[in-house]
Amino acid sequence: MQISEDELYLNRAHSYYLLGDTANAKPDYQNATASSSTSLRSLAHQQLGVMAKDKNLLEESLAHLKYALKDVPSNEDARYDYEVVKRLVKEQEKSEDQESEENKEDQGDQDKEEQQDEEQQDQEQKNKEGDQEQKEQEGEDKKEGEEEQQGEESEEEGEVNQEKPEPTTKEK
Repeated sequence: MQISEDELYLNRAHSYYLLGDTANAKPDYQNATASSSTSLRSLAHQQLGVMAKDKNLLEESLAHLKYALKDVPSNEDARYDYEVVKRLVKEQEKSEDQESEENKEDQGDQDKEEQQDEEQQDQEQKNKEGDQEQKEQEGEDKKEGEEEQQGEESEEEGEVNQEKPEPTTKEK
């Protein structure tokens, strides 16, 4: 039995992977995906899918696991990994949707707070303007009151002057 290069790539890739050296394992697994052997391609894609899952590249992982199942539909390990990753993708999407909803709610709350702040500032400005107008009106009223009072005092003086009899002179 002769060993093909593809089998050597796969064995070396497995060795690197078991040592935790995924940087060197990945190119050998990728070379093995070009094999003419469907079982070898399936194993290589499966491992690439597992490695992508570990790096949290779930979409890439799903793609490799799909190829593994297309090559060998009876690859139960690849099927199991595919189902696990598919569930992780759904959970991730659900989590992202919840975060998006929370962000929308937070944004809505923030918008409401900003609107309330603006309304409060507008009301404070109106109150200040109203206070200013009231002070101006009070000042005008006071001025008018003082003028009226002075006018009344002038009238009273005039009346007092009119009430005094003029000195009469006797003619002899």
